[in-house]
Amino acid sequence: KTFIVIHGWTVTGMFESWVPKLVTALYEREPTANVIVVDWLSRAQQHYPTSAAYTKLVGRDVAKFVNWLQAEIDYPWEKLHLLGYSLGAHVAGIAGLLTKHKVNRITGMDPAGPSFEYADAQSTLSPDDALFVDVLHTNTRGSPDRSIGIQRPVGHIDIYPNGGTFQPG
Repeated sequence: KTFIVIHGWTVTGMFESWVPKLVTALYEREPTANVIVVDWLSRAQQHYPTSAAYTKLVGRDVAKFVNWLQAEIDYPWEKLHLLGYSLGAHVAGIAGLLTKHKVNRITGMDPAGPSFEYADAQSTLSPDDALFVDVLHTNTRGSPDRSIGIQRPVGHIDIYPNGGTFQPG
């Protein structure tokens, strides 16, 4: 199995602390898996609207890599799982849309709302992007124009812990 982890927008230009924690958790769960982290920090550390626009370019690059895996080493599509946070969830969706065959699964972790709440399915994470798309919405409070996370359902299963509002603790 191969996990492709895609971070989101960043203010600091550094990986957030959840990235290495997720990599460790994935290895603990699946010790023989490959875990690949997409580093798009130089594009993710821009003014937010600029970084949001880069999701299409980065998604296309991830799709090219996934297509290369299948073409060059005959890697099975059903063993691919993309995981994206915030803008990274939309990168994963765009990548899934652009691969030659649908990837098995995409997990969207609090997909970004600004610039995406009213966008079409080709520009955002959507159920069409993988055989199975599961989404956690954890920061959707306020009106759609002010919410950090996308409020509308964008997966086969959309989970809203604590109603999708800010998570305590």
